[in-house]
Amino acid sequence: MLKVLAVFIGGGLGSVVRYAIGLGTASLAGDFPIGTLLANVAATGFMALSLLWLSGRTDLPSWLSLLLITGFCGGFSTFSTFSVDTVRLYQQGLTAMAVTNVALNVLICVLLAAAIVKKL
Repeated sequence: MLKVLAVFIGGGLGSVVRYAIGLGTASLAGDFPIGTLLANVAATGFMALSLLWLSGRTDLPSWLSLLLITGFCGGFSTFSTFSVDTVRLYQQGLTAMAVTNVALNVLICVLLAAAIVKKL
């Protein structure tokens, strides 16, 4: 039950942070979903750093990785919103912006994760 609670709490906190980023960036980039991009990049960096920090640690409770990675990062990152944002951009005729959205989300997140996780 403690593990489920850890995921629940982490997911709630991650979702609130994602919502705050969305509110804070809503007027910054016009039609481009900058808040979603920033949330995905931040969640990727946080997950990779958490994995690095937790790697090989036996002195920490098992529920901590569930809280940080499964819960917080799961609630914070937003693949579904990224997907819908991309489709909406395309439907609005903003094809170049839709392609840019895909490229930025995938490239930045994968490169960031690779840069951090390579230390594992």
